[in-house]
Amino acid sequence: MKVTTLSEPLLEFGTGTHICPRTGIEHLGVYDKRDDLRRAELRIGVVGRGEGIDLLDDWLEKCRDGIERKKESKLLNLFRGFGGINQNYGFLTRLINSPQYTCTIKKSEISVVVKLASRVEQVERAVELYYEQIRFLAENRSVDVIVCAIPNEMFDSVTTSASDDNSEGSDRTSPYRRCP
Repeated sequence: MKVTTLSEPLLEFGTGTHICPRTGIEHLGVYDKRDDLRRAELRIGVVGRGEGIDLLDDWLEKCRDGIERKKESKLLNLFRGFGGINQNYGFLTRLINSPQYTCTIKKSEISVVVKLASRVEQVERAVELYYEQIRFLAENRSVDVIVCAIPNEMFDSVTTSASDDNSEGSDRTSPYRRCP
C-alpha cells in the first residue's frame, strides 16, 4: 500500500489566503467582507428555558469581548486567544440577541416531555415543542440564526434509553416572553 500525504490547502479570506482558519480570520478578515450585500449584523433567535437562555447570553457576551490565550501553555499556536466578534475585528459583524428574539418554553411543558414513557415519544414531543417556537421566530422575527437551549433534564431524558425520575427545579421568572 502506498500512502500519500496531501498538503493542506490555503483558505481564502477577506484580503488574502492562509492555512489556519483562526489566523486568517484574525488578520485577513472573513471572506465575504468584500461582498457589497454583506450584512454587518447577525441576529440570533433563542428558544429555551430561563437558565439556558441566561447561560447562552453570558457565552455570547464572551464571544463579543474575546478570550485571552492560555498563558501557561508553550503551544502558542494551538491555544491562541480569540479576538471576539465585533464590527471592527475578525468576523466584522455585530451579534444581536435580545428578549424580542427569544421564545421561552414553560417548565411544565418540559416536565411533560421528560415524563413520557417512550424515548421515541420524548424525542418526537421535544421536537414538536421546539419546532413550534422556532417556526414562530422564523416567521415573525428577522433572525439569521436560531439557537435551541435544551434544559439538562430534557437532554438527559431524550439521550438515554431509559427514563429516570427527574425532580422539578424551581421555575424562574424570565424577562423573555412566551411565543405562541
